[in-house]
Amino acid sequence: MTTGLETSLSRDSFFVPSRHGVTLRYRVRSATSTVYLTIRLVLRHGQTTIRTWHRKVRDGQWHTVHWSGMPHGQMEPDGNYAFRVAAARSDGTVVRAAGGTAHNRFTMHNFAFPVRGPHNFGTDVNRFGAPRNGHTHQGQDVLADCGLPIVAARGGVVKANAFQAGGAGNYLVVSGAGTGWDFVYAHLLQPSRHQVGDTVYTGQQIGVVGQTGDATACHLHFEMWSSPGWYSGGQPFDPLPYLETWESYS
Repeated sequence: MTTGLETSLSRDSFFVPSRHGVTLRYRVRSATSTVYLTIRLVLRHGQTTIRTWHRKVRDGQWHTVHWSGMPHGQMEPDGNYAFRVAAARSDGTVVRAAGGTAHNRFTMHNFAFPVRGPHNFGTDVNRFGAPRNGHTHQGQDVLADCGLPIVAARGGVVKANAFQAGGAGNYLVVSGAGTGWDFVYAHLLQPSRHQVGDTVYTGQQIGVVGQTGDATACHLHFEMWSSPGWYSGGQPFDPLPYLETWESYS
């Protein structure tokens, strides 16, 4: 059997913070001497190296390297990434990859669109800042069928899980890791199973679309609050530009 480098990826896209991340599997077939590998994680726009691993193998078995984003909820740039693998014997002879490296590419995003299914942003009355009785609308409504999954736009720690009869209905507040922002999800069909202090991950389901509280139709009322957060010194700001960006790739 010809000596050759083989690689594969566990997934072609993921969100961070992530429970799983992405795993590169690699092996060198029919290696009769030690092969030295340099594995670079590259942001394909500009070919910036994010992380480098050095490995050596000679057993022909599958091995792995794993990446799940920056630790402690820090954010890497959104976009297209790739693992670049260079392999050579001790005498400098290059070990060629079998089948190219296109399958080593993946996308990573720091945020996910919160509604999983058909939706729209309604009319001006659903917008941030629209007049309400005695106040203005503090978020953006995402109109969608009751029962559609709602996922965390940004993972982090649950700050509140409560019910407000004359307003938000069942709602959940998540402090977004590494952002300083809080994210509010209101009118959930049922109370979220995630309790205060729980960690949730970007793209993880946290509830379903409902019509609880002061709601005339099935929808997610979504708010974003500046640091230091929801009713703790921060201010709500218009989430629509962010939602439109996340919608474009989620």
